[in-house]
Amino acid sequence: MPIYEVGEHEILREEAEVVDGETVVAQGTLYLTDRRIIYERRGRRGLIRAVPPRR
Repeated sequence: MPIYEVGEHEILREEAEVVDGETVVAQGTLYLTDRRIIYERRGRRGLIRAVPPRR
């Protein structure tokens, strides 16, 4: 389970698979918050910031 920043709220938590063609590369959990997307794979975390486009 990820550690959230102050004021950050979890919107969605779902089991997910990383697929390359028809091969499953990794299995983990995808967390969507109001500030970022977090993919946790077997205890390792990858953080992807969800930032709106700048005009």
